[in-house]
Amino acid sequence: MVERSGVRVSSPEQAWRECAGLLSLRQLVAVGDHLVGRSGLASLDDLASTVLPGGRTVVAARAALELVRVGAESAMETWLRLAVVDAGFPEPELQVDVTDSSGRFLGRVDMAWPELRIALEYDGDHHRERSTFEHDQRRDNGMTVNGWLVLHANRADAGRPAVLFERLRQAFAALDGRHDGPRTRRRSRRRSRRWRRPSAWASAWVEVARPAVNGAPRSHEVPRERYRRGSSCDLGHPGGRAGGGGGGGGGVRPTGPGAGGQADAAEAGGAGGV
Repeated sequence: MVERSGVRVSSPEQAWRECAGLLSLRQLVAVGDHLVGRSGLASLDDLASTVLPGGRTVVAARAALELVRVGAESAMETWLRLAVVDAGFPEPELQVDVTDSSGRFLGRVDMAWPELRIALEYDGDHHRERSTFEHDQRRDNGMTVNGWLVLHANRADAGRPAVLFERLRQAFAALDGRHDGPRTRRRSRRRSRRWRRPSAWASAWVEVARPAVNGAPRSHEVPRERYRRGSSCDLGHPGGRAGGGGGGGGGVRPTGPGAGGQADAAEAGGAGGV
C-alpha cells in the first residue's frame, strides 16, 4: 500500500495483481506492459513479487506475467504482438532502432525481426496527423532503400487479422533466405532456431480470394478447424471472432476434407458473407 494525497491506495504492482480476477488474460498483459513500459510505474520484478502461491487468481497472474514485455507503448501494440505470436510467427523485438550500413539512425519501429529486416508498425489515429504522417513516410523511405520491409497494421486488422497474417507470411517467405555480406555466417548459425514455414501453412491458415458458390470472392478467412476460441485473433469476444457474432451471420468458411459441402450449405442458407 502507498499513500497518495492522504489516501492509502494499492501500489501499481499490487493493483495489477488485483486486476487478475477482473480482466481477461490479454487485458492483464496490456496493463502489465504499460506499467513496465513508458510509464515506469513498476518493473517485471515488482510484478513478479505480487504473484504468491495460494492466491485465488495466481494462475491467471502467472500466465499474464509470462507474456508481459518491456517496450509496448499502447494496448493495441500489445494486442498486435500477442496476435502475431498466436498466429505462429516468432516473437518480434520491440522498439527497434534501425540504422543504415554506416550506423546512421533511420528510425524506430514498434516491433521487428531485425535479422530478416522486417518491421511491423501499428498505426493509431494519431498517425493521420500531418506531422506524424510525414515523419512515418521519411522513416519508411529510408528503411526501404536500406533493405527493410515495413508492414503497417491498423484498427481494421484488429477485427480481421487474417489479412495481416497473410501479408506477414508472404514477407517471411520472401525474405527468410535473404542475406548480405557480413550477415551470411551469423545467419547460417541461427537458421536452425528460426521459424520455418510448414509446407501447408498458407492453405491451412488463410484462404485468399477463394470463389464462393455464387461466384463472388470471399477473401482472407481463417479456417474453422484452426480457429481457437479465446485467442487474441478474436480480441476476446466469446463464441467467435470480433464482428462475427453468433448464429449464421458471421460465418467462417471451413476448409479441408468434407468442408466444401458445409460451406455450400452455409451459402445456400443465407449465411453472412464477408
